[in-house]
Amino acid sequence: MKMYIHKNSLNIDTPDAIFGKPLLMWTIFNRKYKAFRCLLELGANPNSVCQNGDTPLILAAGFIDNNYNTDSRFIMDLLNFGANPNIVTLDSTTNLKKNPLFIAVCTSLTYTKILIEQGHVSPYMEVNGECVLDYPVVLEKLDIADYLCNEKGMSLNRRITIYGKDDKRTLLELLKSKDYPPKHEFYKLRQKLLNKYD
Repeated sequence: MKMYIHKNSLNIDTPDAIFGKPLLMWTIFNRKYKAFRCLLELGANPNSVCQNGDTPLILAAGFIDNNYNTDSRFIMDLLNFGANPNIVTLDSTTNLKKNPLFIAVCTSLTYTKILIEQGHVSPYMEVNGECVLDYPVVLEKLDIADYLCNEKGMSLNRRITIYGKDDKRTLLELLKSKDYPPKHEFYKLRQKLLNKYD
């Protein structure tokens, strides 16, 4: 691959004509780690923004394979090659801003930890007036909610922001309304989160 790119003097950051994505994004989308790593070593831009507002890090933060497995190599390598984890872009379809951490908290505890601990992204950041803690509580990613609350000091005593200004409920009230049977994987996590507020 390296020889072909050098021989043909290809600009590896040129987006394709149909979807407007550079090669680096396609390697993430298609789960081609070796090609992805090769492109980074050749100098591919880890902060490129395609026409729909995606960046390589935004794509990597939402990466899961067909069996719902994650692969943190993409995020780790992007950070190591200078990707900006605090970048906020505009989604051309929804006209809403997006950021890698807001994608990660919907996807994976591992991705969330990497962006906060190694990418130094503040868990208190807000995008579109929304708090990142809303997503794992609403989407029932309680392992991520537990990490944000118990390790990063976030509070469930805040109004839910993703349902709009008319919703006056707090995240704590929402979590109390969720019920899991004792054998469910989130039963103990829910209790642990709620016990902080007893």
